Amino acid sequence: MATRIVPLFPLNTVLFPGMWLSLHIFEDRYKEMVGWCQEHKEPFGVALIREGQEVGGTADPHAVGTLARIEMIQTLEGGRFYLQTQGLQRFRVQRLIHERAYLQGEIELIEEKRVSRRAARTKQVMADATRMYLHYLELIRRMGGQVGQVIESALDPEFLSWLIASTMIAAPNIRQELLEIIPADARLEREMMILREIIENLEARIARGSSTRSLPFSLN
Repeated sequence: MATRIVPLFPLNTVLFPGMWLSLHIFEDRYKEMVGWCQEHKEPFGVALIREGQEVGGTADPHAVGTLARIEMIQTLEGGRFYLQTQGLQRFRVQRLIHERAYLQGEIELIEEKRVSRRAARTKQVMADATRMYLHYLELIRRMGGQVGQVIESALDPEFLSWLIASTMIAAPNIRQELLEIIPADARLEREMMILREIIENLEARIARGSSTRSLPFSLN
């Protein structure tokens, strides 16, 4: 499979295809990276940090990440930037390159193994996952939390799986696990396993009168 070289941005978060990520750029190395992306009209890669620091130091990223396209850039005081980015396609890093101030990677793109929404198994998985996800959102509301995009039905299993992954309460390592799962119906099945545990926890917290301030992880 063909490879390409892209700038890499190791972060303590996971970006999913089709989802949005806001970034505050203040380090010189990432200002340089943003400048390169703008000049060449290219995305950069977002990858969860395996070891190291997000700010000021070096970081070793996970091999699987997501390309991020800059959709909006706002210049702030002191030469800082505020970016709004959207996730594109997943990739796998073949090797890391340390030739610039920022990290680069030689990557190959990961093709999504499409599943038919019309297949009986996929339809059932989507219906079950949607029902569980909407129940989860309702519990968050009852605890006084804010929820973002809400769906009654999804156009395809890929979008549904990434939407659930990006908005469920989960630690970064769980989100990384979901990012690496192929195909979408398998991701949805794993997400339902995680949601069951989250829902049980939320229902117990509601019974005790807890709020979202007591939750261990953020909603995004």
